[in-house]
Amino acid sequence: GLFGKWVGVSPDYAYNLAVSLDQLGQRSAAAAYYDRALTLVNGSVLFDTAAARQRLASLRAAAAQ
Repeated sequence: GLFGKWVGVSPDYAYNLAVSLDQLGQRSAAAAYYDRALTLVNGSVLFDTAAARQRLASLRAAAAQ
């Protein structure tokens, strides 16, 4: 769909999807989209990149246990 297209190119859309998946308990998918959002950052974004990095690290640590 249209949303999927923008998730691939917009760090803000990817971040919003990550947060939504995280809230739904889909941790693995959320981590993938946090990572995608951070990878896409190229200039100004509407989310806190430090908080996104911290949440991604937390999800990865939980998955490793």
